Amino acid sequence: MSNDPDRRAAAQRRAELAASRAHEDDVVRSGNGRGETFADIFQRRISRRGFIKAGAAAAALVLAPTVATGEAGTPGSLRGPRPVPGIKFNPLPPQPATNREVKVADGYGQGVLLAWGDPIVPGAPEWDPLEQTPEAQSMQFGYNCDYIGWHVIPYGAGDGDRGLLWVKP
Repeated sequence: MSNDPDRRAAAQRRAELAASRAHEDDVVRSGNGRGETFADIFQRRISRRGFIKAGAAAAALVLAPTVATGEAGTPGSLRGPRPVPGIKFNPLPPQPATNREVKVADGYGQGVLLAWGDPIVPGAPEWDPLEQTPEAQSMQFGYNCDYIGWHVIPYGAGDGDRGLLWVKP
């Protein structure tokens, strides 16, 4: 179809039309379209009725979980601990924002494995947050990690007792 002479001619005419209109104003127009501005397309697609429909759909999505569970009107009924398939502990309830204590599920513990500035290669300098250099940082554990994950070894083993802690700084 791309070799069709009529299509090529039509595309050429559209490009010429767009080029002829370029001097009229500073509005960027598509050479492959009908020469419409974004405002034209937006006005055609977004009407008052469409806006109301979108609002109704958004409201339905927000209310759907409460209606489906029959818990509408019960404040906080969708929050709190819920058993999750595959997780073998009871989740903790939500904690107040003022809580400064680390809490973990019953039977589990917590501790610091690596802290910001800990050396990760031999010869790393002592951490000094006021005198950091790119060279020093490259030899120390960072912060603001994008990804932290536990990869079970061997891959796919179900118990998860052995694994690789992957940290992407």
